[in-house]
Amino acid sequence: VAHLKTSSLSLSGSDNSFSWAMGGGLDVYVSPRFSVRLAEADWLRTQFADSTQSNFRCSGGVVIKF
Repeated sequence: VAHLKTSSLSLSGSDNSFSWAMGGGLDVYVSPRFSVRLAEADWLRTQFADSTQSNFRCSGGVVIKF
């Protein structure tokens, strides 16, 4: 679920809409407690009324397993 809130001199209001994200990633095993996340890529899509928005995000990092 996505929430949009607008506030300006001529227009104000809020809207809720369905949103979704799809993606995947690649983790490389280093040890039983650590991995390196080489890449994680996602596509995020939201749609409010007549307006749709698609965003791409990519990240990487260290994974610590507890």
